[in-house]
Amino acid sequence: MSSTPIAFRILACLVCCVGFQAHAYENQTHRALTRAAVLRSALQTDPNILRNWGLEKGVADQNQKFQNSEGTPRTIEELLQDGSDFEDAIFPTARVLRHFYNPVTGFGLDIPALPTQTSSPDWALTPRGHNNSQEYSYWDARQYVLDALIKPGENERKAAFGRTFQALGHVVHHLQDMAQPQHVRNDVHCHFFIPCAL
Repeated sequence: MSSTPIAFRILACLVCCVGFQAHAYENQTHRALTRAAVLRSALQTDPNILRNWGLEKGVADQNQKFQNSEGTPRTIEELLQDGSDFEDAIFPTARVLRHFYNPVTGFGLDIPALPTQTSSPDWALTPRGHNNSQEYSYWDARQYVLDALIKPGENERKAAFGRTFQALGHVVHHLQDMAQPQHVRNDVHCHFFIPCAL
């Protein structure tokens, strides 16, 4: 007869049978995925890319920082992570509602409680000036990098580099979401502190 108390064995069985919910679309997961992508990207592996833009330091170098949209100085790696994190904002624009794409219908989030939302690809690829709520699309990032290269003032160029890398992080967030079943099946998923459909 085992010396392990029966109550302990029952408790161990119950713990093993409890389902744990995974939140692959949480902010920390987006940050981790973005960091991993940055460290494997050409920005990290080919130093000539940043040098061609006039940037001498690497993506994680603490001696080369640019401000994010909140005014915090960040490395290139951190800016990309911030963008992937900030894309889940609900104020002043409920960006999270624009993270859905049904490949069968081509629609974004489409539930009775809300009007049909802009789809994830349409939001991430919004042309500059077509939506005042979107300033971190792929096309915004392209303009920001151009500004970073041609603006006359050093402060203007630095600010544009910050916007460039943050905007790329926003776009990366959409690529990550498109790998999540909840975002491609019109599946309203709830979080503990965030209401359903967000």
